[in-house]
Amino acid sequence: MDINDEYYKWLRSIVDKHIRDISYGYLLDALYHREYDPALPMDSNRAGDGLGLRYRFSDLKRYRYEDVEAALPETCSMLEMMIALALRCEETIMDNPQKGNRTKQWFWQMVASLGLSSMTDDNYDRRYVRLILNQFMRNDYEPDGHGGLFTIHGSKDDLRNVEIWVQLLWYLDTIS
Repeated sequence: MDINDEYYKWLRSIVDKHIRDISYGYLLDALYHREYDPALPMDSNRAGDGLGLRYRFSDLKRYRYEDVEAALPETCSMLEMMIALALRCEETIMDNPQKGNRTKQWFWQMVASLGLSSMTDDNYDRRYVRLILNQFMRNDYEPDGHGGLFTIHGSKDDLRNVEIWVQLLWYLDTIS
């Protein structure tokens, strides 16, 4: 298995749902092959976090980072960005040993807010996924965040003008 395939398999292992007869493989593949292009300047930090997963992977799998870097695209993928954000949420803000690791929960909450929860392999619509991701990249979603990564019902602020990190913090305030 080459580094790219092993890296993708490792990313999937972080967030893959293990539900009987339900797979999101096509969706995860689409997110992996879609470049994350931040709409707001501060959201470039999310791309940086996504690219940072490559260091974690190289350390865990004992690869030289240079080999990992050479095997992967220069840019951050949507999947990397979303997983990195879910990990940062769990490891730096919401860590709670009594509740266990909720990284998957944070990731799939973002998928739901985007409107992609129904995109199982049996129901996958490539055009729909592309449309949703294009809209997200342009910040072309509802002011309350629906269609983006975090939906905050009743938000007085237009989340399309707020960086993703702040959206996450505000979202967590609504569920705490």
